[in-house]
Amino acid sequence: MQNDSLHKLTLAALFSALDYILALFQFRIPSPVGHPFVDLGFNFVALGVLFLGYKYGLLSGAVGLLVFDLLNGYANHAYLTVMEVSLLTTGTYLAWILLKKTSAYQQSLP
Repeated sequence: MQNDSLHKLTLAALFSALDYILALFQFRIPSPVGHPFVDLGFNFVALGVLFLGYKYGLLSGAVGLLVFDLLNGYANHAYLTVMEVSLLTTGTYLAWILLKKTSAYQQSLP
């Protein structure tokens, strides 16, 4: 039991590090106001939820992208990133549950 939680915590740390590293790869969007960009960190937040479950996926995504915001000059928007991560993880987890139920229903049909 303890080994399983240690394994999940280690994987959550790995996903957190991947979120941080991939958030460094930014694609700038031309805009007359501000400096918007798209990063790849949120993709691994969604994958973390699928591999680790809701609790550890939320933890790894929030920590990884929060550290990215704090270290790269986006500290004033860090709370928004945590809110985005929580919405993304909740949506991904609910979609995963719905798809599993739909798949089980489809398999039970003759």
